[in-house]
Amino acid sequence: MAMLMAVPFLVSCSDDDEDNGFKQGAVVAILKNSNIDYWQQIASAIESECLAKGVKPIIAYNNNDADADGQLAVAAGIDRLEDYYNIKGIIVAPVYTEDDHRVEQTLSGYYEDDNIPVVIIDSPIDQQKSPLKSSYRAYVGTDNKEAGKILAQKAGLKTSGSILSARVQASVPTVLRYQGFSEALGREVPLWLTADIETPETMKSEFSKYDGITDVVFFNGSICNSVLPALEGKNVYTFDVYKPFLENLQTGGCIKGIIAQNTFEMGRQAVLALFDNTVGRTVYIPTVYINKDNLNSAEVAPFMKYYELK
Repeated sequence: MAMLMAVPFLVSCSDDDEDNGFKQGAVVAILKNSNIDYWQQIASAIESECLAKGVKPIIAYNNNDADADGQLAVAAGIDRLEDYYNIKGIIVAPVYTEDDHRVEQTLSGYYEDDNIPVVIIDSPIDQQKSPLKSSYRAYVGTDNKEAGKILAQKAGLKTSGSILSARVQASVPTVLRYQGFSEALGREVPLWLTADIETPETMKSEFSKYDGITDVVFFNGSICNSVLPALEGKNVYTFDVYKPFLENLQTGGCIKGIIAQNTFEMGRQAVLALFDNTVGRTVYIPTVYINKDNLNSAEVAPFMKYYELK
């Protein structure tokens, strides 16, 4: 698999690449952060499905989840890849704000010039405002608002009580999860932006500002993972599967519930959507709520593809 980082834009080529050169079809996937399990798993699934279809996977990453400028540099660099590969499609998890659609505009140009379709993964776009239009094959990912509702319902959290929650400022999925969670709960709960709580020490400092906090909800699993040592004694509910969460859950620790996304199926369906000529469809990948009681169940097994527990 060729892998790219946001800066510089480089392609690693094997001997096989040099032999095939222009002949080989390729799919470019622009994902958000190579240091996070979630994105590594999606990349692995994209790679497997591309190879099964006989096309080369080229995986690119931003420097971090909010790196819009880095993602724009990667998107612009695809132009150079076209000198070496027959690009069959682009999969992207866009970083954007309400009025920043530069990455989508750049990718739209590849469709207009070279008929290269685009699939959006993980982070839904505003179809009314997006410049992608006819180049946009599908959104593949979680119904994030519904997943937020499921978390509130399955966790059995009360409509009143001391709950804190955390999301990523520029992340559309975490905004939608918070909205769904609040709707199901019947009220908004205090909300941190995760830039304020990136270490166990800052997490403990934030707790000191509130009285009687019993339940903590994370709409972004990577942040929960980074501050996990500071959460003992709380009831913690989070998105995304990380091995420390599963081990903590298994041993009766602070993690009480997890909304798991099926990263393997998400990556696989994104590749399949590229080769489907339908325009503008939505492919929701089901989630599952994991707690100690169903951790080893058949229902949860498909979401545990990348983990082994004792």
